[in-house]
Amino acid sequence: MTSQPANPAAGPLPEILTLDEAAVYLRKSVKCLRRMANRHRFPAVRIGREWRVKRDELDAFLRSGFSAPTATPTA
Repeated sequence: MTSQPANPAAGPLPEILTLDEAAVYLRKSVKCLRRMANRHRFPAVRIGREWRVKRDELDAFLRSGFSAPTATPTA
């Protein structure tokens, strides 16, 4: 099954985004978002080797002006 990145103009985003989809939506590189997520500066969670982003947390992140999330990550 081939997945395509989310296109902001194509309609609503899924509830949970891949890092690739979030990068397309934000018009940032995946590498940049991955680096921010590793430093706990982007609201993403790691599941195995992949990152996932909840759409509502991504929207809150945008509204906050790209400030770091306040929640402490759990391992």
